[in-house]
Amino acid sequence: MTSNQQIEYAAGAETDRLDQSVQTGWERRNSTLARRLIRPKVYELMFHANIKVTPKEDGRDATWQYRMLRVRRVWQGKLVGQVPSDYQLVKAGRDVLLPPGFHSDSNLDYFGDTSGHWSDTPLQYYADGKHVNESLMQEFVVGIGYLNKARAPVPEFGGLYFLVVIDIAPDRYRVLMSLEKRLSGPEILGVFRAQGGVCPPYLANAVRPDLASFRYKLHDWVSFKEHLA
Repeated sequence: MTSNQQIEYAAGAETDRLDQSVQTGWERRNSTLARRLIRPKVYELMFHANIKVTPKEDGRDATWQYRMLRVRRVWQGKLVGQVPSDYQLVKAGRDVLLPPGFHSDSNLDYFGDTSGHWSDTPLQYYADGKHVNESLMQEFVVGIGYLNKARAPVPEFGGLYFLVVIDIAPDRYRVLMSLEKRLSGPEILGVFRAQGGVCPPYLANAVRPDLASFRYKLHDWVSFKEHLA
């Protein structure tokens, strides 16, 4: 990665990015919670993170010169009190061009995707209490791609690896957004199985991430019961 090509990463509860995402029809209640009326006096709740990635060249926004390459791997766990545990990989359709468990989260094969998906709101629904006492952990890997090449990271930017964890207790929730870990040029090429790439073992294998190995944006537990009706 050269000094003039970098990826800027922003995550946290300070800025609500829901209106920058593809989600529509939701009433924002705070920066990580929105709701939608599903029947008289009953609301569905959405708990979400706020992530923004910006490719920069010489300190300038280069969003319209590139496109987002974002892949995701999902783990579902249990919440005992306020402690998540027993994560299991959520199996999705296998993408043989990606490490096990990962799948596209940004139109990897769509050329010229300048809309970018640069802002993202990874989420979980309340779903009439279906996800109470559960923890959803999502791994994300992000690279910066050429506009007119499929699955082709620009190695000079390197890449990002981060987690989003959404815990839902019976009457409160929290959204943990990790700080990023930086991937080298060869490492991001390896994730996409490009020539010259070497995928890190923790991404090449479907191994549950060690939550304690990440640093996180602080986010306290927040009550949601008052938003259900």
